[in-house]
Amino acid sequence: MDNTIPTKLILFKNDENTFKELIKDFYEKIINTVSFDNFENSSIEWIKITLVQNDLNVETFLEFMQNHEESETWFSSLIGFFYQHGIGCNVNEDVALKMYSLAIKQVEIVNNTIAKYLLSLFYYKDIILSKGNSGNSIGLTMIKPKVIISQFKNFKDIHKLNANVIEHDDERKSYSKLEENLNFDNNNPETCNNEEEEENLDFGTTYSGFSYCHVASDNKEIVTNDQWPDNAGQFKTNTVLQYDKYFDKVEKWGKPALSKRSRRGEHKSETRPVELFKLHLGNLDEKLRPKLPIKYKKAITDYLEEIGKLIRNTLKIHWDDVDLFKNVLLVLSVPAEYSEKEKAILRKCAYNAKLIDDKNTQFLQFTTEPEAAAVYCMESCLREYDTTGIGTTFMIVDCGGGTVDLTTRKLVGEKKVGEVTERAGDYCGSTFIDQEFLKFLGNLLGDSAINQLKGNNYKQLQYMVQKFCRHAKLPFTGEDKNFHYELDILDTARELQQYVTGSFKNSMDKNEWIIDINYDDIKSMFDPIVDRIINLITVQLQNCRSECSTMFLVGGFSQSAYLQSCIKLKFKDRVKTISVPTHPIAAIVRGATLYGLGFYDKINNLENGDNVRCILTTRVLKFTYGIEIYENWKSTDPKERKNFRGDILKFHRIAKRGEEIEIDKEIIVRNFCRIDLLQKIVVFSIYYTREYDAEYCDEPGMELLGKLKINFPNSEFNRNVSFGLSFGSMEITATAKNEKNGQNYLATFEIEKEND
Repeated sequence: MDNTIPTKLILFKNDENTFKELIKDFYEKIINTVSFDNFENSSIEWIKITLVQNDLNVETFLEFMQNHEESETWFSSLIGFFYQHGIGCNVNEDVALKMYSLAIKQVEIVNNTIAKYLLSLFYYKDIILSKGNSGNSIGLTMIKPKVIISQFKNFKDIHKLNANVIEHDDERKSYSKLEENLNFDNNNPETCNNEEEEENLDFGTTYSGFSYCHVASDNKEIVTNDQWPDNAGQFKTNTVLQYDKYFDKVEKWGKPALSKRSRRGEHKSETRPVELFKLHLGNLDEKLRPKLPIKYKKAITDYLEEIGKLIRNTLKIHWDDVDLFKNVLLVLSVPAEYSEKEKAILRKCAYNAKLIDDKNTQFLQFTTEPEAAAVYCMESCLREYDTTGIGTTFMIVDCGGGTVDLTTRKLVGEKKVGEVTERAGDYCGSTFIDQEFLKFLGNLLGDSAINQLKGNNYKQLQYMVQKFCRHAKLPFTGEDKNFHYELDILDTARELQQYVTGSFKNSMDKNEWIIDINYDDIKSMFDPIVDRIINLITVQLQNCRSECSTMFLVGGFSQSAYLQSCIKLKFKDRVKTISVPTHPIAAIVRGATLYGLGFYDKINNLENGDNVRCILTTRVLKFTYGIEIYENWKSTDPKERKNFRGDILKFHRIAKRGEEIEIDKEIIVRNFCRIDLLQKIVVFSIYYTREYDAEYCDEPGMELLGKLKINFPNSEFNRNVSFGLSFGSMEITATAKNEKNGQNYLATFEIEKEND
């Protein structure tokens, strides 16, 4: 059927058979469509022209379908299409999904079939079109994992959309065509296997872990891994690597890579462990970043590869047929302040670590650590305090090893949370207390001695720090003024003695190389870090437009009794409930798994909204986003920026920092650039900045996010192109479209590479 020729209805508009005839024609249009590249736009145009030629008003037509007694049986799929694209109404994707779900349950084969097509396009249009445009075998098998690993996650087997038995010959033909276009393989047991699992990996600055969940199980129990090399029974292991003497191959990772006390007469030829390499991502001041013997990207890649091996082995024990590349969605949680540039680096490292087999695969997604923590607290903690009512505002304070991230959220619907204020974060995690401890030792032993121990006997230095953490940092509560920690240098770090000279050595000889670290000493190590956390929370509460009723402290550092007491003392009169979950160290890893299950439920339980897990519906932007465009130079513009054509390059803002936007809702701009007739390629340079208002792309603080290239294979007039950004729950998507014919041109999103 020609996609542009309207159907001339032969009956008058009040005859319901007229409307059913249109539904059938729409059905025929779908099953005879060869390419879905421009299907939605051509269908919208086809519907409007058909109604006009039959003297029908779109608003009246929609109202008739909604009020008809057979609305669900016959018209629900078309009603959904109207609401998805704003035909005779405002765009409302929630209503569209509801209508599609109703149609799928109907026995009326025309309505049912239409809904299956439209729902597939609704969720997976980009994947469907990417196969048609590029020729690559990118189909729904890409998003049919059995496992979701968060910091790696997994999606649902969408093949269940085709579970109904198809008896109509035309429908059988149409589904064969759709399956071919979507790269379905009905003979492949992997693509038909309904057993799936969700798994989450938390790649942290100092500790890492992962959780997983078999999504086909009745209770969808989340399991947090507690079996690590030489470290059973713990939810996380150390983010540490031990290399060979050439710093080429990894010999140990996790806890086994940590230093141990050197025994008398023992000679070790091992290299020093590599740690804290994740601090090289983000905007941490250069002087605070640890010096590494290798490039930080190599360390990240190697660690992901080692933990990936454990993930594979763990999955194989439970589900022998799971393929990490085909059946597992990896969800990597990252600090909230990470930009798309940091995510791009992590994506490349994951590819080099053999966690994914395609750099652009959708099997690797990102969620922020505060978002994962929010989902965990909502699912697991709010009910405990009877604070699950709509409008409840709660704050998540995620205190990790390197960073502390804050986010304040409000329940906006049944199992839905929205972000209330801009997220906040700072580098004031527990590792900075370790640095204060080393500074303290430097004052007693000399900075030179500490530096030499670090350079020559790093394992002993690390053993000394870890012992301090076990016996001083973790048990310190701030209540016992007599609390102290006795550090025996000769027992803990014997080699340190040889580096101590002068008056420092005389003092230590007098004290028999024992340092008594008292209450005030330890408190002075905590307070600068705790004060920064207190200031973060204070500002966040000031920004909150609604009263914050509950505060949850999560992350490994939140286990500190002293930190807990300081926060409770400071904010007890401003926040009704300040709580620490049972396992705060596992909040991120479990929350990310719950986050993945939310997507699973969204796809599989659309018809039963009560069973859908919590979904994040909005986010507040941390940056201002826009593109670089040419504008006509004006007399008020700087003369030196005027080019020979009389134009000037400016920053065109699309989304402003601090704005609360709906997740996945596309922000589109039109009629903003001039395209020459012979122009074959248009390159959109996408920038971001922390400034609320910016005018030029070379201003301080302006960063290039990436480039979107649009190809024009043919010359044509009126080449109006629209550009859009959508801020998903995990990543940013940039799109461009030819406004004349609605065609989506082949676009390549490129992240500006960081200089090695």
